[in-house]
Amino acid sequence: RLEVIEKELAEVEKSVEDFKKDNKLTDIQTEAQLFVETSGMYTQRLGEVENQISLVGFLQEYLDKEETAYGLLPADIGIKDQNINAFINQYNELVLERNRILSGSTSENPVILNLNTQLTQLKKNILQSIENVKKSLSITRDNLQRSERILDNQISSVPTQERIFRSIGRQQ
Repeated sequence: RLEVIEKELAEVEKSVEDFKKDNKLTDIQTEAQLFVETSGMYTQRLGEVENQISLVGFLQEYLDKEETAYGLLPADIGIKDQNINAFINQYNELVLERNRILSGSTSENPVILNLNTQLTQLKKNILQSIENVKKSLSITRDNLQRSERILDNQISSVPTQERIFRSIGRQQ
């Protein structure tokens, strides 16, 4: 009788091992907790990326409205891209210099015309950087959403895995 029980126990333990291998599991509860924590991190990161997309879009709309005026651009609005921030700072410095020179000169002054050209070029650079950042952020957002969906599927499969594992445990 002990031999039969030993054989059945070995079979059940083998099925536990196979189940864990097939589902890539070590400890269901720990992994479920890890899935939930990782899902929270994905959700937080996705929120940050969405926020960056909104801020960059706001800046792009602002620049599109400011066709010919050489006004200061909003700085430090929370955009994390260093190139855009550097361009904005450089643009604002040139605007301040232009306004300072313009207070004692005319708009036909060669220095003012040169600054206008530089400002126009900087504005183009900012808009190009915004486009690049938007594309990059969109790719990041899509990847995060894809990973989040995969993780959600894993989370939703945990109860089924747990039920099957309990069933095997009962046999054991």
